[in-house]
Amino acid sequence: MSVVHAAQTEAGRIYRDTRPYPGVYFMRVARLTPRAWVRRLVNKGDPLAGFWGALLKNHPAAVLMACRHRGSCAFTGKRWETKRYVLLVPSKRLREVQARPGYTTNRRTP
Repeated sequence: MSVVHAAQTEAGRIYRDTRPYPGVYFMRVARLTPRAWVRRLVNKGDPLAGFWGALLKNHPAAVLMACRHRGSCAFTGKRWETKRYVLLVPSKRLREVQARPGYTTNRRTP
């Protein structure tokens, strides 16, 4: 497993944070630029558009990543998964993952 900065990541590869956050994975987005994504948020009236716009203004080389959170409910045991886009500063350290993480099977949970 190699540690790279967010600016050195490649689209299609999966990365984790170097800090131990279980179930959090990142993948670089190739079809959308960070500036276009922030513009889309502003047009939709998203309340976080100002935050992401300020981050992009302070770090013009910020990297747009798809962030996936995966886990299971502590009470019912049902699996859950969310996906959202985030901007990472170029110096953010990530670790490349060898195998695709998460729920790769098509089994249904009981």
